[in-house]
Amino acid sequence: MHALWERKLKTPDTYDYTFDLSGSMFNEKGASKKLTVNTISSLAHSFTPYIEHEVERRLIDPIKQQTIVANSPAIIWYKDNLLLVSRIWLVREKYEAKKNWPSNDFYDNILYTQTFDSNMSPITSGKFLGIPSPKQFWVGDGPIEPRLFEFKGEAYVSFNVAMALSRKVSVDSTVLWNYNRDIPIFPKITGGSPILRDLKNSGMKRDKHWMSLTYKDNLYFIHSLDPLRVLQCDGLPLKADCKFIHQEKLQDGFRDYAIHLRGGTPFLSYKQPYYISIVHNTLFKERTSKRFYTAHLVVLSVEPIWRIVYISDPIKLNSEIYESSPLERPLYIEEDFIFPVGLTIDTPDSILIGAHANDHSAIIIRLRGIRELMNNVIESDDSEKGPKAGIIQEYIHDRIELTTNMRFIHEKS
Repeated sequence: MHALWERKLKTPDTYDYTFDLSGSMFNEKGASKKLTVNTISSLAHSFTPYIEHEVERRLIDPIKQQTIVANSPAIIWYKDNLLLVSRIWLVREKYEAKKNWPSNDFYDNILYTQTFDSNMSPITSGKFLGIPSPKQFWVGDGPIEPRLFEFKGEAYVSFNVAMALSRKVSVDSTVLWNYNRDIPIFPKITGGSPILRDLKNSGMKRDKHWMSLTYKDNLYFIHSLDPLRVLQCDGLPLKADCKFIHQEKLQDGFRDYAIHLRGGTPFLSYKQPYYISIVHNTLFKERTSKRFYTAHLVVLSVEPIWRIVYISDPIKLNSEIYESSPLERPLYIEEDFIFPVGLTIDTPDSILIGAHANDHSAIIIRLRGIRELMNNVIESDDSEKGPKAGIIQEYIHDRIELTTNMRFIHEKS
């Protein structure tokens, strides 16, 4: 049995929520067979407010004027313990009117790390990852949205960070951090990233939310879900020389209103050749352009070709979880949401999702019913080709409109 099956988080589940999780299979024509299974989501652990208190103790701010939010909890089982890397957000957006600015100024984002046992008792003292990143913006600087993965015995953090390439050009791009050696790794893509082309145009260029995947002792990143682009990266532990080994064609660049499924947790092997991830979906309301987030389970196959096999409807939680996690950005987001960055396979029937609720609380969600879902997906997969580029983005937009009776902007590819 896969080693991941043997590691069990022993914390009790709370806030159970039973619901039917529907989803769609995909073939070369697009969405095909519908599947529905009974699932249970629950709260397995909350890092909030523990991490916030630990961070407050470590900041050199004697007058304690900072707003400290722990979110984006990346998690993996590493050396038989649960390794956490969480984003610490000081919510500079609170001061957009430039009023009541804190007397002590820090990066807007910092990464905090700590190790826990299977009962979520601390094994190590928490600390900040010593990542020296550019500080040139009054909001949004520092490392953001960490993901954790292990490759050949060493742990790595992937994250995005805003940086300047010249006085006129800035990017929000993916960087790796070797957790064991405390060094940054800047991935180099042969031929460049299609998202970062045409850097002469104005605005911040974004190339982020890469999803790691290990297959046959090689490291890959799902660079984007639709169009499906897959990078193979060699050279670790000290460098990452990457090339596209699967790249569907679509318009270069990143478009807010066309790219909805944007990224998520690392992809983990469930049963070869099938991998699972929890990904986030970003939509914009037609009338107000306010954001609307959902989280979905995605199944990907790596043989005979790389392709998206299945996408679920949104994962649902008990409303009491959201009631204790008020929205941090109500000016931009009106509905409750989770944002997934971490994933472990706890048992053949359950997964653990590291996510934040409403930008406010860093939590671990347990989702049960995975065995039946994956058995149905594998049994129903009778295609050797995936959908054409752009089909999945259009599908997820239309599906959320149908299930919410809301209208969202969609720019066709």
